[in-house]
Amino acid sequence: MTTARLALPALLCLAGLALPAPSRAEAPLTTHSERSGFVETGRYPEVIELCGAFAARYPDAVRCTDFGTSPQGRPMKALVVSQSGAFTPEQARAQGLPVTLIQGGIHAGEIDGKDAGFLALRQLLEGEVSPGVLKMQVFVFVPVFNVPGTA
Repeated sequence: MTTARLALPALLCLAGLALPAPSRAEAPLTTHSERSGFVETGRYPEVIELCGAFAARYPDAVRCTDFGTSPQGRPMKALVVSQSGAFTPEQARAQGLPVTLIQGGIHAGEIDGKDAGFLALRQLLEGEVSPGVLKMQVFVFVPVFNVPGTA
């Protein structure tokens, strides 16, 4: 084998190392539950992280908002998701769009709705399921209602 033939694979490997690492916004928005094979669930800090990450990844379709504060002073998060530009009740009403509230979990032991909700929203936003539905309605996703029960 010639030196040139041996050098090509090495150059390709080096070129791959020179590529920039994917930014946090480009990372998959998977939950701890998904990464554990649906054996474990993420804790409250994951909700905060994913709420911000979804808003950063889909700035035209997701707003991460606080709708209250827990007795411990922790923010209660909601994701407002729409591809119509309607992110407030007034905007939804003006466009005649239905608003659907999705509550992921109330009690700590019922947290599977949080994981399923993040997964479903990601699939909707990526167009993997129900393409176009986010142009016809507004989803408000509350991953965790009982913040003190999630540690």
